[in-house]
Amino acid sequence: MFNPPEIDYHRYYRSSPSKVITTSDDALRILTDTDSLWKFSSYDLLLSINAYMPFNETMLSPTNISSSAVNSSSWQPAEDDVSNALLYLIVPIYSIVFVTGTIGNILVILTVLTVKQMRTTTNALVLHLAIANLAFVLLCIPHTLYVYVAPSYRFPKAICKVTYTMMYLSAYVSIYILVLMSIDRFLGVVLAIKSTRFRTQRNAHIAVIIVWLFGIIFASPNMFVYDVIPYEQHVFCNTKTDVPFLNLVRKISAYCFALLGLFIPLALIAILYGLIINTLRKNAKGKQVQKGKKRVTKMVSAVISS
Repeated sequence: MFNPPEIDYHRYYRSSPSKVITTSDDALRILTDTDSLWKFSSYDLLLSINAYMPFNETMLSPTNISSSAVNSSSWQPAEDDVSNALLYLIVPIYSIVFVTGTIGNILVILTVLTVKQMRTTTNALVLHLAIANLAFVLLCIPHTLYVYVAPSYRFPKAICKVTYTMMYLSAYVSIYILVLMSIDRFLGVVLAIKSTRFRTQRNAHIAVIIVWLFGIIFASPNMFVYDVIPYEQHVFCNTKTDVPFLNLVRKISAYCFALLGLFIPLALIAILYGLIINTLRKNAKGKQVQKGKKRVTKMVSAVISS
């Protein structure tokens, strides 16, 4: 039997005679003595305790590790409570958005298509915006809610790929249609006379088609990035991380969405509406000056006539 060397640890106590670890009781006493444990070298402590404490290889087996993790009650209930609270919050919100979004976008589409007076350039953009929003509501919201609630993914991988691709596609289209609406309002306010020949329904539909093609190009990588991934006894619809090339594609797609889908459109909309507000302020000041001149003219004419 291996007898480990005695370790002198009197330097780890504040005030006590020199002591050595010779039995497992000494090792346990050090572990429970919080007043002296902070002085004890972790490396020497592990060497000494490892020599005297019994060790069984089954202690580190995956079965015991997983069973101990499952039986642990220190954090599992808290995680379950948080998950249940999120579900109680997410399910009603998603359900309300699904119902209101479906009804509202369908009414907008029917109104623009059936009422002739609504067939204008601006309403053409509103029509395509409603179509993109309706596609998002019908395809993405139920799927996302299912992913949150279901313990395992039961649909084919094609639905997983198409749904997440449509999610990004509808986001791109909706964002850039808002940019087109900002451009249309900029032309109508700032360049009202010069833009009459450009602000036609035909040009609006062409611009929207370009936006759809742009969205398809930048959303298509998600068809390859997302897949049905098995994990233990469950299956999930998530991104692939085991393939280096697809992992790189996923990162590039995320950066492109952040740049082209958020920052650049937001900057364009802010600039265009800033120019619109500036023009409206100038026109308002001009009208006030004209009203002031009319008032002065009336006062002068009244004085002269009197």
